[in-house]
Amino acid sequence: TKNYKIKYCYNSNSIRYVLFFFFFWFVYSFFSLLWVEDIIGWAKAVFSIFLGVSSIFYIVLYINTLKRLKYILVYLWLLGIVINLLGWYEVITQNYLFGGIEDNVLKGYSLMRTPVVWSHNPNDYAILVGAIFFIALLAYVNFKSKYVKFVSVVLCISSFGLILFTTSRGALFAVLIAMMVFLLYNFSFKKHMKLIFCCISISSFFFFLFNREIVDFIHSIDLFTMGLVDLSSMNSSDTVRLNLLKNGFELFLESLGIGVGAGNIEYCMQHYSRYYTAGAVNIHNWWFELLTAYGLPILSGYLLMYYFLLKNYIECARVYIRKSLKMYMISKIIFVYLIALIFFFVISSSMLSTEWIWIIFGLFITFINVNRALLYREGEGV
Repeated sequence: TKNYKIKYCYNSNSIRYVLFFFFFWFVYSFFSLLWVEDIIGWAKAVFSIFLGVSSIFYIVLYINTLKRLKYILVYLWLLGIVINLLGWYEVITQNYLFGGIEDNVLKGYSLMRTPVVWSHNPNDYAILVGAIFFIALLAYVNFKSKYVKFVSVVLCISSFGLILFTTSRGALFAVLIAMMVFLLYNFSFKKHMKLIFCCISISSFFFFLFNREIVDFIHSIDLFTMGLVDLSSMNSSDTVRLNLLKNGFELFLESLGIGVGAGNIEYCMQHYSRYYTAGAVNIHNWWFELLTAYGLPILSGYLLMYYFLLKNYIECARVYIRKSLKMYMISKIIFVYLIALIFFFVISSSMLSTEWIWIIFGLFITFINVNRALLYREGEGV
């Protein structure tokens, strides 16, 4: 049975493409040595990709049963509780247990009671807590114990509260969008879907109407596109982020579409920036990091890989809705988390060295493999 499952993994075309992409990404980043300028940055990035890709292949090959996946879910659930407790400890006590943060930045976090734990910045911590939110949902669906279900509900509420304390608008938006998709996908009657859609539309309208910060940001972008304002003279964090993206896009164009090379964005930002970034060199957007560092080949492959994952989870949910409500809900929760990640990636400082995201992708691929194999054996292949 074990050999069958591993063999089936490589007979599944879409999953084979996903695994091939990760291998190709490593090879591409390695050979970007031919055109990079910062060798040390290149070595660090290639090492991170090697560890990430190795983790994915290890998980796909050896975590190949639902029982093992459940064990890992328990470990992640327990780790999520610890991370939540550490976050609330920082919020309540204003003490920060993990170093690596500049004193003036740390004082700002303490004043605002912003949790960061070991993530070093609020956005990355919000992405981590966002993952815990969905892990808690998976635990609630997966286990029958009333204790586990109760703690999972508390963990969801706690994670959402911590996201609010990080003041990360992107993370909050990602979770809300994912839950909208989950609710809309959960109702089968058109009248319910119309009602929910109307409520969401009205709520979103008033949220954007009365949120002064969002209105100001949209207005500044609008003025920029009309050429009425030079954002390079403005010092807000949103302006700096926008200028980082503009610099990144110019670096991508100057590289003729192949990217500046693994780990070389910071070096190029420091030496070739055209737009003012207040000394910031991290592009703070995973999608633009892929485009700027690795060019169109890797970004296109990444988007195609993402499409295959979404498509497979839609297919799993479609099959399981007739067979198992629990497996249907698990497939749907992972699907909406993948939707949330699209928005989480917009605010990340960098997902390259974020070890846990590679593990999450490996587990997502493994879940598809195991279930496709089981369904195939039962004559319900997807």
